[in-house]
Amino acid sequence: MAKIFKGIFLAVLGIAVIAASFFYFYYRSQQVNYLISGVPYYGIYNHFLDADSLSATSVADILGYWGDERFKLSDLMKRFPQENAMSIFDLEAFFKANGYETYRWIPSKSGEEINEIKKFINPEKKIPVIVFQKRSTDPMRISPGFRVAIGVFDKQQKMIVHDHDFGNNYEISYQDFEAMFKDDSRSILAVWPSDILAKEIKSPSSIPAYSARWPEMEKVGQMLMKGTDALLFLFQKDYKKSVQTQEAMINDPSFDYFPPAHRVYMYSSLARRKLELVVEDSVALGEVIRLIEDKILPLNDNLSQPYKNWAEQVEFFKDPNYKQDKFPRPYYLLGLAYLQKGDKDSAIKNFEEALKIYPKYKAASDELKKLKTQ
Repeated sequence: MAKIFKGIFLAVLGIAVIAASFFYFYYRSQQVNYLISGVPYYGIYNHFLDADSLSATSVADILGYWGDERFKLSDLMKRFPQENAMSIFDLEAFFKANGYETYRWIPSKSGEEINEIKKFINPEKKIPVIVFQKRSTDPMRISPGFRVAIGVFDKQQKMIVHDHDFGNNYEISYQDFEAMFKDDSRSILAVWPSDILAKEIKSPSSIPAYSARWPEMEKVGQMLMKGTDALLFLFQKDYKKSVQTQEAMINDPSFDYFPPAHRVYMYSSLARRKLELVVEDSVALGEVIRLIEDKILPLNDNLSQPYKNWAEQVEFFKDPNYKQDKFPRPYYLLGLAYLQKGDKDSAIKNFEEALKIYPKYKAASDELKKLKTQ
């Protein structure tokens, strides 16, 4: 009897070992631990803030990887402006129209996104994936947007993405990555050249390693989410909330990591929103004037000069119509503020200053003509 029980025990043990081995090796075979090399990064750290369309920079990442040189970033910015909220359908339509095969997936509920992405990010396919999700796990941050997934690591439970605001090869835990697929912020898009297009463009890049992330990326990303939220409130015509959110971004200690050109750009956006609130919420004009004169104008000088690690490319200053390395917009906004205050002489002076910097500045020219006609 003992021998029978021993035989049964050994048989069961053997089956268990075989089953465990099968499931172990099957599970291991389903794992992905892979980083696609050669996907370029486009975003705030190597282009100026006018290239702030997450649609355009994500598309540029993909085109750059496949060696498609038909489109410059400036072309994509016109095709995918930030002012128009782009959907995954818009991006898919663009790629299809230009010779690419696509795979779009919009699940009804969260939880399967990583497994779906792994069908493309693996050693066999090597296809980066555009994802649309919330930009941050912070419940106070509401804005969704695009980023490009370039790596999946089951062993470490992490995704690696290129993100416009968080930088190149940015790591996100599986838990956080899945948490950002919420509500209507949930879709993925895989893109690869058709057989015909593949013969006309270069093969994918094979750069062995990505540039190391630099410290500012860790500081700036979360702060920029406030600016993205401010823009969303602006689209919703909620100027008061847009101003409050922009002020929260500018008061963030990480704001000082920005080059002067970026700070002037963001301060000017805040001044513009405050001017719009003057009409509907009686915000003091003196506050707007002080913001421009005390914060913006002292920074607005030699803005094309190199600044720390930033590889900014301020295209404005390459325009032969620019007379100085400074922005005309702060003077234009100051002119508007003085005009609303009733100080026409100061308004004229600032509109003229804006035109000295950029003679083709139509908005300033129009205001000046109206004032001189009056």
